[in-house]
Amino acid sequence: MGANMAGKNENFHQPNSNLYIFTRETLESRRNRIGERPLMFETDPMESWDIDEETDFQFAEFLYHANFGGEK
Repeated sequence: MGANMAGKNENFHQPNSNLYIFTRETLESRRNRIGERPLMFETDPMESWDIDEETDFQFAEFLYHANFGGEK
């Protein structure tokens, strides 16, 4: 528990909206998509880039080409 050497909280998880499976009943009763017992798994930050704007997409595309090569 606690912070690691880099000062990051090891117990902190941030949803990346990668995948959610929920029932209509859960959504209606909890008023959010996270149920009572969510199953979380870590993803590599390079594979979890959040794209909300055109510039986010351009940066994600840059990261992809920088890490995996290929044509742009």
